[in-house]
Amino acid sequence: MSEEVMRHETGVSAHLEGDELTNHSSNRKLRIFLIFLFFSLSGYYLWVLYLIATPQVSLSYQTYYMDTRTLYWGRDKETFAIPESGMVNITEKSPLLTREGWRKKIVEGHRPLNSAGGLLFSSTPDKAERITISLSRDASELPRIDFYLNDVPLEPNYFRNKITLKFSMNQLNKENLNYLKIKPMESVNVQSVVFQ
Repeated sequence: MSEEVMRHETGVSAHLEGDELTNHSSNRKLRIFLIFLFFSLSGYYLWVLYLIATPQVSLSYQTYYMDTRTLYWGRDKETFAIPESGMVNITEKSPLLTREGWRKKIVEGHRPLNSAGGLLFSSTPDKAERITISLSRDASELPRIDFYLNDVPLEPNYFRNKITLKFSMNQLNKENLNYLKIKPMESVNVQSVVFQ
């Protein structure tokens, strides 16, 4: 019987050693999997951070959603180009309008400009050298309005309900959006802006 007990004990210890080897092997596989998972998730997280830091989105998306500079979303590629006619109808939902200053509601065929606001644009019609702004009332009745093209002041010429601004093509930025800033001392109603 002692031989039988010994065989039984040897079998039990051999069985225990086999379980330990199996546990050790499965623990090792689990560790390798967790390390792989950690590095995979870390790599993915770094990639997402890179994409956030350097977004590759359209200019329309960037100006409307990310920078919140425009009042309306523009969908096509040439969104910020002034039309060949040169006319920007302010009463329409134009992606050229800045979010600052302009009201969304149209009043009697004009769009109110309550504070400093303006237009963002990438290019103008060929040989354009002046900008004409049509207002709802005679410009002589208005309070002072300041005009800037890319932060350079423009000298206005008033004629009835129109204001004309002269600029040179050298003032335009070919790599970034240009900003025509209209800064009234009190609210004015604008109908159109024409680049000629």
